[in-house]
Amino acid sequence: MIILIIFQLLYSGQNTKVSQPNITLYSEVIPPSNYSNKLRQTKQFGYSNYPGVFAISLKEIFENNTEQSADLNDLEIEEKQFGTYSGCYSIQRKIEIEFNLQLQLEQIITQPWMHFTDLATADNKFKAYLVRNDYSIFQVDISTGLGQIELNSKNQSFKDYINISNIVDQFYVPHPYLIDDEGSNKIYAITEFGGVSFSTDENIGDVQMESEEMQQRKQIYNVHKNSRAQLIVVACGSEGIDLYEIQSKGKLKHKKQLLPEQLGIEDGIIIDVDSNDDETKLYLLDSESGLYIYDISDLNNITQIMSVLLPNTKTFDHYLNTFFLVAKTNTQLYYAVEIFIDYEIKSYYYNNLYIDEMIINDVNVFEHYAVLIGDDGHKIIYHSIYNQFINQAIKQHTYFQEDNLIKIKEYDFSKFYNSSSRILIGLAKHAFKYIEISFQDPKITCLSDQVANKSYIATLNSTQCSNKKEHNDSSPYSLCQLTHSFVYQSEFKPGNKSTYAQYTLTLYALVVGLIWLIIVICYLYKKWGYKLEFLKWRKQKLIVTQPFNQDLELQNQNN
Repeated sequence: MIILIIFQLLYSGQNTKVSQPNITLYSEVIPPSNYSNKLRQTKQFGYSNYPGVFAISLKEIFENNTEQSADLNDLEIEEKQFGTYSGCYSIQRKIEIEFNLQLQLEQIITQPWMHFTDLATADNKFKAYLVRNDYSIFQVDISTGLGQIELNSKNQSFKDYINISNIVDQFYVPHPYLIDDEGSNKIYAITEFGGVSFSTDENIGDVQMESEEMQQRKQIYNVHKNSRAQLIVVACGSEGIDLYEIQSKGKLKHKKQLLPEQLGIEDGIIIDVDSNDDETKLYLLDSESGLYIYDISDLNNITQIMSVLLPNTKTFDHYLNTFFLVAKTNTQLYYAVEIFIDYEIKSYYYNNLYIDEMIINDVNVFEHYAVLIGDDGHKIIYHSIYNQFINQAIKQHTYFQEDNLIKIKEYDFSKFYNSSSRILIGLAKHAFKYIEISFQDPKITCLSDQVANKSYIATLNSTQCSNKKEHNDSSPYSLCQLTHSFVYQSEFKPGNKSTYAQYTLTLYALVVGLIWLIIVICYLYKKWGYKLEFLKWRKQKLIVTQPFNQDLELQNQNN
């Protein structure tokens, strides 16, 4: 199966695909170091002063100048921590899930055919909006302190604002989309039969819906907003794309419709759309032929820059020049491929293929990482690193589970909180997700259960260094390699004498005090023990003679 996919990729990219990129290597040396600590203690250090480090290769150097790798995978690290080990090993970078909340929404699903379809946020208002396939919109309040989510008690339907009477397909399944625009503080709900907008200043139950004039289409596959151009692009399958301008006060105006033929895609079915807000580029995905890239700096003269030909595509997402395309084989097996695109020479390179671990239905790509969405299991991965720069045997991914996950979006709280963590909010068909993740940089861990003196050399692979910056090199195929040699010593240290003496005196005082307490108890028992025995005997006697005393008392009363 993998061979078939590789053949498919090679065949589709034979015109402009880069098969073997040219690698540029920049080398630098970090001054050597010496580290030491006590026996059975762990010492850990990283390279935070050298930004861009994404991998560490550690080797132990012996007296005869031979080398031995000290790079361990997760299982080997666990074994070292619970076993006996003397020396250092590398820990690769990884993404950790710090916090995971889930808001179940079954209580507002009143019919078996109901489910949620899309998600939008008003980050500056600490709100998220969910739309259901019966055209109802709900609001989730996100606490300003983060870590708390709550479903607002009210919701609102926009069913009466759109012309659903034009539905002629008996098999039509509604899938409304949501788009947020922070500039106008508005949310747009878009369907094949019209759309509405509303302000995020008020709660969803109190807002006034406004109808938006939108073109009616057979089917909408996806919706995207370009913030720089203040443009909403709607992917309409065989009907091409619709361009809507966001005017003053947030009203939408239909600019134009572009059919696939006008875009240079014969018999095209446009199923996904995205854009680069920094560079006025538009990306369209055709279900049969792949990705097409356009220059939209002049909306009256949209021109095609290049294309990435890949059959049977389903969806895509990107960050800058890194793209993830989800496609399927002839046997209906979905996979994802990471692609580097160079606009200057109009070429692309297939960097990573994801197929063997899970079914992949969708992908969401962010600045440093991407989320591969499966059926019930999902994977968070780093991206934009050339595959030959990473040891695949020790590469780490992060997994989480959620049935029927539809969408993941990064919640931007950077305007209010200074944190290196990221918050993801997600939508499943019947649930709302809140996930906080953190990035753990590569580091080296040293520990020892016996006296040791060992030498190591660490090779750091980085995207940044002074030499690369001097050459103004931003290519993903250029690598900074920093080497750092160090000596690790573990030794027995008796500790501070005054502290040791203090602990000894304290222990001696406790022991002496306990002995004197036992002596006092024994003395008191010998002196007063017979009286305690007498009182105990008197109590037992009264218990035994109590019936006789009661009869005697009764006879005296009768006389």
